[in-house]
Formats: sequence, structure tokens, C-alpha cells
Amino acid sequence: MKSHTDIDIGGLTGQEKEASTWAVGGRIGLLVTLRFLPYTSVGYTQAHFDQVNLGGPGGPGFINSQTYNGYFIGTGFEYAFDFLPGLFLKNEYRFSSYDSATLPIVATGGGTIATLTSSKYIQTFSTELVYRFNWFR
Repeated sequence: MKSHTDIDIGGLTGQEKEASTWAVGGRIGLLVTLRFLPYTSVGYTQAHFDQVNLGGPGGPGFINSQTYNGYFIGTGFEYAFDFLPGLFLKNEYRFSSYDSATLPIVATGGGTIATLTSSKYIQTFSTELVYRFNWFR
């Protein structure tokens, strides 16, 4: 997943880009019927944001790239279609929260101009068609 945010700090503008994100966790659910499984998921997540050039490349300042650690919690369901064994519909909502960081705004020539406190929250909703091969059943 990649995203970007426009930043405006006292007239200095730049674009923040999420370069990468990953997560590891688990889920627990209850099989309501033989085809319907609602679940809740939780886990650890990490996101990396690229350097922000304020005022464009070579501008008066920049914010270094930063990696944020956090957690996620989500809920969703899987539904198994009976017309094609192995085909599932999966829907999930996920909320990710990352630790806050105080980032220095560095002048292009060197030295810190100011600091910026950054907090990241990301919400996603995904829908997937999944086919699971089950050769040994």
C-alpha cells in the first residue's frame, strides 16, 4: 500500500509518501454456518515514509524518512461459495495506529529549523475473491 499527504509548515510545502507497510498478526472467528466465518484480527504493523522535501527538491529544508511501529485491529468475514469449491469472498476493515514521532525539520545547508510531531493512523477496507487449492481433501 502506498499513500501520500501534502504537508504545509508555515508556507513550506512538501509531499509525504508512504513507501511500504507490513503487518503480522492473528485472527479468531466463529464458524456461524458451514460457509460463513466472521472474525477479528489483531497484530503488529510497521510503515516507512520517504523523505519530505519542503519547497521542492533542493528547497530550504526537508524531513528525513521515518519508520513507525504500531498495532492493528480489524474485523471481517469470509464466505465460501458452493458453486465452486475453494472460492471465498473475504471482506475486512482494519484500523492501524502508529507511535508518534518528533521529527526535526532540517535546513538544506544543515542544522535543525524546527521540529514536527507526527502521529499516523490508517484505516483500510478490503474486498477479495480468494481461491484456495485443497489437493489433499
